[in-house]
Amino acid sequence: MRYSIWGAGFGAATEQILKRFVNASVTCVDGSAEMVRVARERMAKHGARVRLCHADLADASWWRAIDGAFDTAVSALAIHHLSDERKRALYREVYDLLRSGGVFLNNDLVATPPAFKARFEELNLLAIQEQDRIRRGGARPLEEIRAEMRAQLQPAGRQHHSQIAALGDQLEWLREAGFESVDCYWKYLELSIFGGAKE
Repeated sequence: MRYSIWGAGFGAATEQILKRFVNASVTCVDGSAEMVRVARERMAKHGARVRLCHADLADASWWRAIDGAFDTAVSALAIHHLSDERKRALYREVYDLLRSGGVFLNNDLVATPPAFKARFEELNLLAIQEQDRIRRGGARPLEEIRAEMRAQLQPAGRQHHSQIAALGDQLEWLREAGFESVDCYWKYLELSIFGGAKE
Protein backbone atom coordinates (compact mmCIF):
# COMPACT_ATOMS: atom_id res chain seq x y z
CA MET A 1 0.00 0.00 0.00
CA ARG A 2 1.35 3.42 -0.94
CA TYR A 3 0.71 6.45 1.25
CA SER A 4 1.50 10.09 0.64
CA ILE A 5 1.65 12.68 3.42
CA TRP A 6 1.58 16.42 2.75
CA GLY A 7 2.83 18.78 5.40
CA ALA A 8 4.82 15.79 6.64
CA GLY A 9 7.01 17.87 8.95
CA PHE A 10 9.63 15.87 10.85
CA GLY A 11 7.81 12.58 10.28
CA ALA A 12 5.61 11.93 13.34
CA ALA A 13 2.57 10.79 11.32
CA THR A 14 4.82 8.88 8.92
CA GLU A 15 6.24 6.80 11.75
CA GLN A 16 2.76 5.92 13.00
CA ILE A 17 1.74 4.70 9.55
CA LEU A 18 4.93 2.65 9.13
CA LYS A 19 4.43 1.00 12.54
CA ARG A 20 0.76 0.24 11.95
CA PHE A 21 1.08 -0.94 8.33
CA VAL A 22 4.25 -3.00 8.05
CA ASN A 23 4.01 -3.41 4.25
CA ALA A 24 3.32 0.27 3.56
CA SER A 25 5.61 2.75 1.88
CA VAL A 26 5.22 6.50 2.38
CA THR A 27 6.07 9.48 0.20
CA CYS A 28 6.43 12.59 2.38
CA VAL A 29 6.04 16.10 1.00
CA ASP A 30 6.91 19.28 2.92
CA GLY A 31 7.58 22.85 1.85
CA SER A 32 10.31 23.38 4.44
CA ALA A 33 13.81 22.27 3.49
CA GLU A 34 14.72 22.16 7.18
CA MET A 35 11.79 19.85 8.00
CA VAL A 36 12.77 17.56 5.12
CA ARG A 37 16.34 17.46 6.46
CA VAL A 38 15.17 16.57 9.98
CA ALA A 39 12.76 13.96 8.62
CA ARG A 40 15.51 12.43 6.48
CA GLU A 41 17.62 11.85 9.61
CA ARG A 42 14.66 10.52 11.60
CA MET A 43 13.36 8.26 8.82
CA ALA A 44 16.73 6.83 7.73
CA LYS A 45 16.08 3.64 9.73
CA HIS A 46 13.08 2.87 7.50
CA GLY A 47 15.17 2.78 4.33
CA ALA A 48 13.31 2.46 1.03
CA ARG A 49 9.91 2.51 2.75
CA VAL A 50 10.13 6.31 2.97
CA ARG A 51 10.68 8.83 0.21
CA LEU A 52 11.08 12.52 1.14
CA CYS A 53 10.27 15.37 -1.23
CA HIS A 54 10.78 19.09 -0.78
CA ALA A 55 7.86 20.72 -2.62
CA ASP A 56 5.52 23.64 -1.99
CA LEU A 57 1.81 22.82 -2.25
CA ALA A 58 1.19 26.46 -3.19
CA ASP A 59 2.99 25.77 -6.48
CA ALA A 60 0.84 23.87 -8.97
CA SER A 61 3.88 21.86 -10.11
CA TRP A 62 4.44 20.32 -6.64
CA TRP A 63 3.21 16.91 -7.81
CA ARG A 64 6.19 16.57 -10.17
CA ALA A 65 8.36 15.94 -7.10
CA ILE A 66 6.54 12.66 -6.42
CA ASP A 67 6.08 9.58 -8.56
CA GLY A 68 3.19 7.29 -9.29
CA ALA A 69 -0.26 6.86 -7.81
CA PHE A 70 -1.24 6.34 -4.17
CA ASP A 71 -3.75 4.28 -2.21
CA THR A 72 -4.07 6.89 0.53
CA ALA A 73 -3.19 10.57 0.77
CA VAL A 74 -3.06 12.42 4.09
CA SER A 75 -2.43 16.07 4.87
CA ALA A 76 -1.78 17.39 8.36
CA LEU A 77 -2.12 21.09 9.19
CA ALA A 78 -0.81 22.27 5.83
CA ILE A 79 -3.61 23.09 3.40
CA HIS A 80 -5.08 25.94 5.48
CA HIS A 81 -2.05 28.04 4.46
CA LEU A 82 -3.21 28.01 0.81
CA SER A 83 -5.63 30.42 -0.84
CA ASP A 84 -9.14 29.09 -1.40
CA GLU A 85 -8.53 28.96 -5.15
CA ARG A 86 -5.37 26.92 -4.59
CA LYS A 87 -7.16 24.58 -2.16
CA ARG A 88 -9.77 23.78 -4.82
CA ALA A 89 -7.09 23.08 -7.42
CA LEU A 90 -5.08 20.95 -4.96
CA TYR A 91 -8.10 18.76 -4.22
CA ARG A 92 -8.37 18.03 -7.96
CA GLU A 93 -4.64 17.24 -8.11
CA VAL A 94 -4.95 14.90 -5.12
CA TYR A 95 -7.90 13.14 -6.77
CA ASP A 96 -5.84 12.57 -9.91
CA LEU A 97 -2.94 11.08 -7.89
CA LEU A 98 -5.11 8.51 -6.12
CA ARG A 99 -5.76 5.01 -7.42
CA SER A 100 -9.34 3.84 -7.80
CA GLY A 101 -10.60 3.08 -4.28
CA GLY A 102 -8.07 5.49 -2.80
CA VAL A 103 -8.83 7.75 0.16
CA PHE A 104 -7.87 11.33 0.99
CA LEU A 105 -7.94 12.60 4.60
CA ASN A 106 -7.21 16.19 5.58
CA ASN A 107 -6.50 16.92 9.27
CA ASP A 108 -6.68 20.70 9.36
CA LEU A 109 -8.16 23.88 10.74
CA VAL A 110 -11.53 25.06 9.47
CA ALA A 111 -13.19 28.44 9.91
CA THR A 112 -15.16 29.01 13.08
CA PRO A 113 -18.64 30.48 12.72
CA PRO A 114 -18.28 34.12 13.92
CA ALA A 115 -20.83 33.74 16.72
CA PHE A 116 -18.74 30.95 18.29
CA LYS A 117 -15.20 32.27 17.77
CA ALA A 118 -14.62 33.66 21.28
CA ARG A 119 -16.12 30.56 22.92
CA PHE A 120 -14.05 28.19 20.76
CA GLU A 121 -10.86 30.09 21.66
CA GLU A 122 -11.73 29.87 25.34
CA LEU A 123 -12.48 26.14 25.12
CA ASN A 124 -9.19 25.56 23.31
CA LEU A 125 -7.26 27.37 26.04
CA LEU A 126 -9.08 25.39 28.74
CA ALA A 127 -8.23 22.12 26.95
CA ILE A 128 -4.54 23.08 26.82
CA GLN A 129 -4.67 24.06 30.48
CA GLU A 130 -6.16 20.67 31.38
CA GLN A 131 -3.50 18.82 29.35
CA ASP A 132 -0.82 20.79 31.21
CA ARG A 133 -2.42 19.89 34.54
CA ILE A 134 -2.36 16.19 33.67
CA ARG A 135 1.24 16.26 32.32
CA ARG A 136 2.82 18.64 34.82
CA GLY A 137 0.63 18.26 37.87
CA GLY A 138 -0.37 21.92 37.84
CA ALA A 139 -2.38 24.26 35.65
CA ARG A 140 -0.88 27.41 34.15
CA PRO A 141 -2.92 30.62 34.00
CA LEU A 142 -4.87 31.04 30.76
CA GLU A 143 -3.12 34.33 29.98
CA GLU A 144 0.26 32.58 30.12
CA ILE A 145 -0.95 29.94 27.65
CA ARG A 146 -2.41 32.65 25.38
CA ALA A 147 0.92 34.57 25.42
CA GLU A 148 2.84 31.38 24.61
CA MET A 149 0.59 30.68 21.63
CA ARG A 150 1.10 34.22 20.29
CA ALA A 151 4.88 33.85 20.71
CA GLN A 152 4.88 30.55 18.80
CA LEU A 153 3.10 32.15 15.85
CA GLN A 154 5.49 35.12 15.54
CA PRO A 155 8.51 33.27 14.08
CA ALA A 156 6.31 31.77 11.36
CA GLY A 157 5.69 35.24 9.97
CA ARG A 158 4.11 35.65 6.54
CA GLN A 159 5.38 32.29 5.34
CA HIS A 160 2.72 30.53 7.42
CA HIS A 161 -0.17 32.93 6.95
CA SER A 162 -3.43 31.10 7.54
CA GLN A 163 -6.29 31.31 5.04
CA ILE A 164 -8.77 29.14 6.86
CA ALA A 165 -11.86 28.14 4.87
CA ALA A 166 -15.23 26.95 6.09
CA LEU A 167 -15.68 23.20 6.40
CA GLY A 168 -18.82 23.24 4.24
CA ASP A 169 -16.97 24.97 1.41
CA GLN A 170 -14.12 22.48 1.52
CA LEU A 171 -16.47 19.50 1.48
CA GLU A 172 -18.09 20.98 -1.62
CA TRP A 173 -14.69 21.50 -3.27
CA LEU A 174 -13.86 17.84 -2.64
CA ARG A 175 -17.11 16.80 -4.34
CA GLU A 176 -16.33 19.12 -7.27
CA ALA A 177 -12.93 17.41 -7.58
CA GLY A 178 -14.68 14.06 -8.02
CA PHE A 179 -14.49 12.58 -4.52
CA GLU A 180 -17.33 10.37 -3.26
CA SER A 181 -18.37 9.59 0.33
CA VAL A 182 -17.22 13.11 1.25
CA ASP A 183 -17.71 13.88 4.92
CA CYS A 184 -16.25 15.30 8.12
CA TYR A 185 -15.16 12.24 10.11
CA TRP A 186 -14.08 14.01 13.31
CA LYS A 187 -14.21 17.57 14.61
CA TYR A 188 -13.26 19.44 17.77
CA LEU A 189 -13.69 23.21 17.68
CA GLU A 190 -11.60 24.43 14.68
CA LEU A 191 -9.73 21.16 14.13
CA SER A 192 -11.28 18.54 11.89
CA ILE A 193 -10.57 15.47 9.80
CA PHE A 194 -12.44 15.41 6.52
CA GLY A 195 -12.03 13.95 3.07
CA GLY A 196 -13.40 11.47 0.59
CA ALA A 197 -12.77 8.46 -1.60
CA LYS A 198 -12.02 7.95 -5.27
CA GLU A 199 -14.57 5.25 -6.08
